[in-house]
Amino acid sequence: MKRSFEERCIETNDNQNQTLDNVSKVFEKKRKAGASSNKTQCMTLLIWTTKALAQRNTARTMDFVDLIMTQFGVAEIGEMAAAGFSVLMRESEEVLNSASHAITKMMYKQRFFLLVLPKIVNAFKTMKLDEPQEEENQNRKANYLTALAEMLVLIHKQVLLAQFSNLMPLLLQSLHSKVSSLLLSALSALLNLIQDAPDLMDSYADTLLDNFLSLLEFKGNMSVRLKAVTCIGSLTLLPSPTLIPMKNRVIKSLCHTLDDRKRSVRTAAAKARSEWCIVGT
Repeated sequence: MKRSFEERCIETNDNQNQTLDNVSKVFEKKRKAGASSNKTQCMTLLIWTTKALAQRNTARTMDFVDLIMTQFGVAEIGEMAAAGFSVLMRESEEVLNSASHAITKMMYKQRFFLLVLPKIVNAFKTMKLDEPQEEENQNRKANYLTALAEMLVLIHKQVLLAQFSNLMPLLLQSLHSKVSSLLLSALSALLNLIQDAPDLMDSYADTLLDNFLSLLEFKGNMSVRLKAVTCIGSLTLLPSPTLIPMKNRVIKSLCHTLDDRKRSVRTAAAKARSEWCIVGT
């Protein structure tokens, strides 16, 4: 007997759900096996499966996003899971594109961002920093921020503007951490915002500068000092009337950084100082 269109759609949907359930089971099995290579391969499978679901805006998308986020605290693959959000948002030249006839819903990136952002903000706010797991939770927070930073680069400015008030308190709070990975993620996200939406960051210039300057003395990780110097240089993208009252203070502070023990930091400080010297000229 010839089946109706509705019956065929139901069967197709059931088959798809069965396949997705199998992917989840394989991931859990390999993750518990313990071998780092297995975890890496399974995370790659999970990320690309999630991308395929996100592009089609399917109901199972957030189930797989949640599965990725549960790995943010896993030492071997936490950073990979967070960086995978770039794959989820970025157009691929090889697969899941128009050339391969992949189905991509209009504005899927905006929808995906608006669904994921509340999860990141809520997880970040509710994460407990009790001893002795404080450093572990800080590293997990860093991966949440990394995932956020990867999406911010690729999201439309109008969507970013609508969510800006939710993002900034989270990022500014992170700058007071002592954990290098969390600081680097926060600085990277703020650097992207300054470069892509300087008009939005104008009102935060004083607060940002105070935090960036304090991180020039960070002893735990050279990369934090380097990223802080880069952020200070990027502030010159803001309107000149905002920057002129800060100019002398910044130039004086960067003079001290020219004596940093790491050459890359000294080089970045010299470049940033030059950029600030021409502010208002």
